[in-house]
Amino acid sequence: DITAVVFPTRISNIGSYAFYNCVNLTEITIPETVTTIGSYAFAGSSIRTVSGGEGITTLGESCFSGASGLTEVTFLDQVNVIPDSAFRECSSLTEIVIPEGVATIEEHAFYGCDYLGSVTIHESVTEIGTNAFTNCGKLTAVEVPGTLKELDDDVFDADVTITYTATSSLKLLEVKQVTKNSVSLEWNEVEGADGYYLYRKQGSAGTYSLIKTVTGTTTSNYSLTSGI
Repeated sequence: DITAVVFPTRISNIGSYAFYNCVNLTEITIPETVTTIGSYAFAGSSIRTVSGGEGITTLGESCFSGASGLTEVTFLDQVNVIPDSAFRECSSLTEIVIPEGVATIEEHAFYGCDYLGSVTIHESVTEIGTNAFTNCGKLTAVEVPGTLKELDDDVFDADVTITYTATSSLKLLEVKQVTKNSVSLEWNEVEGADGYYLYRKQGSAGTYSLIKTVTGTTTSNYSLTSGI
């Protein structure tokens, strides 16, 4: 069985299933020339640490799925999408930082990471897929950015406390006027924005649902009427 790997210095792609179920492979150094890790490349392996990987831009689905010894993920800085089941059941992960640049966390990306107790999500993230963080038994609370287009009920387990944070360039909403049938909201314009998403808190659990998409680059106020 494979116990160690030395990559050629000019390699750019680690192919699908390349080290699938390599149970004796515990650590690996990825050259900065590598831009792609294929589907299931390290799935089911005994990888504990991954060094390097500064050039990685694309991850295949389930690339580290079932790598139960993996203790940290530090190679996401150039990645735009964390794909389906990428780190599913990586039960030794205790924290994960989703860095600036990641826009999408797909379904089941961190499903079943039993000891994942800390999740930090940058405001560049706009989509999180179904069950991305469910069955993470140690996760009790998480802050999600106000840039999310929507947040389905089954992204996190039902007992996880979810709070929204304002983006760095967007102040919290201010209520400017209230009538019997409407409420007017105001916020500062965000440079370069194509529109805005308005969320409503649902019950005491602290979950939020998208109630309105406001398009336009200069909108800084909006009136919600009854029935919305």
